[in-house]
Amino acid sequence: MLRGSNLVMWDRQTATWWQQFTGIGIVGELNKAELEMLPAQIISLADFITNYPNGLVLSKKLNV
Repeated sequence: MLRGSNLVMWDRQTATWWQQFTGIGIVGELNKAELEMLPAQIISLADFITNYPNGLVLSKKLNV
């Protein structure tokens, strides 16, 4: 679902809709609550495999 050209995520536990860009609940039990921001990084699959040889990837197909 989109809202203002931005993804809306849905939380099954609380039935809350979350605006992806702001991280603020827009409908549901946690309306107006704010998600905690967690640091993340984007790396290539090759770098991931090198740095995390036992890491799990959400894909059945592995092309390195």
